[in-house]
Amino acid sequence: MLSQRKKRAPARWSDLPGELLYTIFAKLTNPLDVYRCGIVCVSWKSVVTIILPHYLLHNTNIYDRYARSDTIFMFLNILTKKIHKMPVSKVKLMGRFISTSYFGWLLSVVLSPFKDGFYTIYRVRMLNPFSGQEIKLPSMRALDSPMNLRSITSTSPSDPNCLVLAFSANLFFCRPGDEDWSRIEGFLNACSDIIFYKGHFYVVNFDNDLFCIHCNDVPTSEKLPLQPIEFQRILIRVSSS
Repeated sequence: MLSQRKKRAPARWSDLPGELLYTIFAKLTNPLDVYRCGIVCVSWKSVVTIILPHYLLHNTNIYDRYARSDTIFMFLNILTKKIHKMPVSKVKLMGRFISTSYFGWLLSVVLSPFKDGFYTIYRVRMLNPFSGQEIKLPSMRALDSPMNLRSITSTSPSDPNCLVLAFSANLFFCRPGDEDWSRIEGFLNACSDIIFYKGHFYVVNFDNDLFCIHCNDVPTSEKLPLQPIEFQRILIRVSSS
């Protein structure tokens, strides 16, 4: 009597050992390929977040010199000093200023403003350079210089619960989908550094004062008691794990 062979369950890509994935991903030279591996599954993403190096986005002058295209991002790998070109098909890059980056998304401000009555409107977006996806944020009026605008987010902007804090001379708060920014009242002097920690933004200004930003329907700021800080104004989040 012949015994029947047991059928093996099909192997899953997510079951590949992390050590093997690390070896494979480390041989990829294109950051876009590494990023694409990270969206296959959770286990692959955990390896990619370790191996994907930090990149610097080239400024406009260098960008024009190398690319002369409004559909290509240029990134500098700070470890290898190599320049990588990344095509973006869904958006045009010319006429934008791009500053801060959080969770892989770039803050984009359109530099060709259009008029709205007596005001100048600057369109603000969060842009994913890998997928080309854009998330609209409320427009801003009469910025002194859009190149001074910075932002920090609590999570990825694609998260429906994401909180966004933008700052130039003042602090502004919104959630993706809001029609207007809420100006944070009670915050004094220009922002020096910001972090997000356990549901709140913490901001230190150039007077060395520390503020907690409460992200309610109407955001408020609370000045916290703090010993004077000399010279350094940097906030650091420390994990207990």
